[in-house]
Amino acid sequence: MKGLKLQGWQPNKRKPKECDDYIRKLVVAVVTKMYKEEQKPVTINQVNNYVAKHVKERLDENKTWPLTWGWIGRPSVKRRLEEACEPVWFEDGVPRLAAKTAGYFQPNPVRFQEATV
Repeated sequence: MKGLKLQGWQPNKRKPKECDDYIRKLVVAVVTKMYKEEQKPVTINQVNNYVAKHVKERLDENKTWPLTWGWIGRPSVKRRLEEACEPVWFEDGVPRLAAKTAGYFQPNPVRFQEATV
């Protein structure tokens, strides 16, 4: 008797570029807002919870979240946080965030120094 053959492991499909850009901007805004309120670095879990809440709200209110983007999981949020710490993702070459320690993020202090000079 032949058994049922299951399809092998399939990697998740990449989100559209617009989705990645939107999430990157969102995590920068979230980290900046939370850092200003609490005056301490923000964890990945705090940012992920905020993003999940944001996506759920957008899905609930008249589908203002593009369905092709799907749900944004923790790995995607973590990836966008890490990208926001790299200069290659920004036209001016200055990262928007800095990793304080593993898993903790804050706004890039260099940007504040440039703004005050």
